Amino acid sequence: MNQDKKCEPCLDRDSDPATVQMRDAAKARGLETVWDRSSANVVCKFGSEGICCKICNMGPCRISSKTPKGTCGADADTIAARNLSRAVAAGTSAHSDHGRHLVHTLKMVAEGKTDSYTITDERKQKVDFTNKYYQTPARFVAKKGAGITISKEGLKGKTVGVQRATIHENFVRDMFGDAVTIKAYATQDEANMDLVAGRLDLVIADATVLLGGFLSTDAGKGFEFVGPSYVDKKWFGEGVGIAVRKGDTDLLQKLNKAIAAIRANGVYQKINAKYFDFDVYGN
Repeated sequence: MNQDKKCEPCLDRDSDPATVQMRDAAKARGLETVWDRSSANVVCKFGSEGICCKICNMGPCRISSKTPKGTCGADADTIAARNLSRAVAAGTSAHSDHGRHLVHTLKMVAEGKTDSYTITDERKQKVDFTNKYYQTPARFVAKKGAGITISKEGLKGKTVGVQRATIHENFVRDMFGDAVTIKAYATQDEANMDLVAGRLDLVIADATVLLGGFLSTDAGKGFEFVGPSYVDKKWFGEGVGIAVRKGDTDLLQKLNKAIAAIRANGVYQKINAKYFDFDVYGN
């Protein structure tokens, strides 16, 4: 517990007139509110950083440089992600339809079926976006040593697998449709299996999906990325940013400053290197 740092007062964070009126009325009547308790409370360093885990009866576990993993083996990144997921699940559980939509959205993102988290001109009309914090490229994968060159001439006569109704299918049809035979699949896993079976020469998908779901598995050991990374705005947007309310420039600047800071101090690169063998930030 960090005994020196106090919770920052929330008084200046409220822009809703009704909330401000309620807070002032409570103060005039001598009633304690969440703002009073926030000002008085002491911040737990481990909790504020999301690295305290109390999920199982073997804990709670606190992650530090001396103890980088919890009892179950989870590190700081895993614990923070797990805590966030549980908080999201709890927040949506009271509204099952919202929870169902969230699960569907996450599944579609993982399968590359939606670009809902990318920055687009259309979405800029409704919300403000931070600078991007990653831009996952599209990549081709082929058998190791196949010697395939990614160009219309190099791909002539090849068969490419891609997941149906995705931005990647649009891309490969627009860019190479007159040179290759395209086979569209319901799932990326089906395309990967046909690549292993020799029925395809290449597959194309989101690089992180291919890396985590195929190349890092036993089935994908004989395959590799080939050709460049594709991030063209026409098909893949401007990257992924954080959406904030229109006109909230203070929050936008803080988030942009934080993104720039972890890029400058090397933290971003350390996290990138831990999970990926390519630069997820993009160009």
